[in-house]
Amino acid sequence: MLRRGSERRRFVRVHDDGIASVVRIGNDSRRDGRTLNFSAGGVLLLQPERIEAGTDIRVTLRLADSDERVTFDARVIRVRTHSDHEHEIAAEFLGGSAEDQRRLQETIADRVVPPPAPVQPFSA
Repeated sequence: MLRRGSERRRFVRVHDDGIASVVRIGNDSRRDGRTLNFSAGGVLLLQPERIEAGTDIRVTLRLADSDERVTFDARVIRVRTHSDHEHEIAAEFLGGSAEDQRRLQETIADRVVPPPAPVQPFSA
């Protein structure tokens, strides 16, 4: 049962302020923007150019503090305009290589699951 005002998500979201490149499928112009958060199912982006809901895009994310990148085909599902040059774009992942999916899952797991606390020795 859902409580009023709560959301049920299929995937854990990771808040992020990283670099994302977006290409509209069928149009080779690339625009760089920022990620606000991402999950195994999609990404929330901040882009300088408005991209309409329903548009198919290719998103390349730079993963946490590295030069490692993952690329996914996605579809824009929601757009919210903040200003003429700032648009919040929610996109659902449609496909990507198995390797990129694995690397994204590992990144999410590393950020969501805290490392185990060191074990302190017992004193007598």
